[in-house]
Amino acid sequence: MPADFKMKKKGDYLLVTCQGAYDGTGLKDVHQKALDCAVKEDLRAILVDTTGLHGHAPTAMERFDFGAAIADMQRRNRSAIWIAFVGKEPLVDPGRFGETVAVHRGGFAKVFEDVDEAAAWIDERLAVRDNAKELSRARSRSGLRRPPPGSAGGQLLSQVGSNPPS
Repeated sequence: MPADFKMKKKGDYLLVTCQGAYDGTGLKDVHQKALDCAVKEDLRAILVDTTGLHGHAPTAMERFDFGAAIADMQRRNRSAIWIAFVGKEPLVDPGRFGETVAVHRGGFAKVFEDVDEAAAWIDERLAVRDNAKELSRARSRSGLRRPPPGSAGGQLLSQVGSNPPS
């Protein structure tokens, strides 16, 4: 378990810093607390900085369990919260096995070795989400709707990407 962890709101995401000895236990609890806090604070992303942890390299089974737990926590909370994990080898697997497990089970997670890179990844995801919300609001305000299937506009939309007639 991490000897110490701190959570603080940093802009549009929750920053969690972990320091101390990693012994294979307790990290799931830290992530569940962070997820609960992000939901409560209506934050859409979490950056977990584990660069201050030291200890043994997790086994393949521990990595699998952790990845599966992250996806399960997100599913249980019904939250689409992006999670960026930052760490160094040996705690971070160069093959990103835990990340692969989480993503394949429906989790929104990515592993990094650099905090700035992780923060930029979060910023990109939040910007895409904000742009989609603004587009939806603009459509609602202007009365624009998607054209119904079969209408001239709907036919044009269905032809996008099709091969031109020869």
